[in-house]
Amino acid sequence: MDVDALARDVAEGFERFDISAPPFPAYYAAWAKRELAQLSPDQTAALRAAPLPIESVEQIEHRVAGDLDAYLYRAEPGGSALLLGLRSERIAYVAFCAGLYTVTEPYQDYTFAQLAMFALTVRAEADNVRFSGVCGGGGEATRINVDVERAWYEALDEPGRRALYARCETIARDAALLLGNGSAAAPVLAFYEPQTGTEITMGAGRPNLIAEVALS
Repeated sequence: MDVDALARDVAEGFERFDISAPPFPAYYAAWAKRELAQLSPDQTAALRAAPLPIESVEQIEHRVAGDLDAYLYRAEPGGSALLLGLRSERIAYVAFCAGLYTVTEPYQDYTFAQLAMFALTVRAEADNVRFSGVCGGGGEATRINVDVERAWYEALDEPGRRALYARCETIARDAALLLGNGSAAAPVLAFYEPQTGTEITMGAGRPNLIAEVALS
């Protein structure tokens, strides 16, 4: 397939805010619809007004991560960054950041990680998973953080917990592939209580750990 042509189509879709149909995956279109519904009519009109015509889409990087092919692009004019994660020639993950390269000239690894994290988070939300970070990798197992309410988690019976782990498994494995620095160890799901605004502001780090589950 012509990945560069696909990237151009996707970039143009983002610029027009036309993200409700293929090549955008259904989960992304549903997420975008919910996000746009929270805006006022004036805000929506401003976003859709006078989109920049895409003149060029340059492939910056291609990473092979297991059965995922991840591509990072720069779209002009505007210096926007686009990430495509393809599986079996279909978009599994997508993220776009308008003007990212014009704010600063970010490090390539940082740009990739930033967009991958956003793409993974949106995909997780489609499965009602509150994905909140990745750490580790290299010689250690990659830890994928998931936020859950402690009382809700502890009230689950064994089948309910297995269903939760199954819902998290694909996103966890893909997060490890994209952001785990090449770790060969099986990823670990780490369930935490959500951080409050005070905890985040005060730099308290992650709140209490509820459970860890290693994926075989």
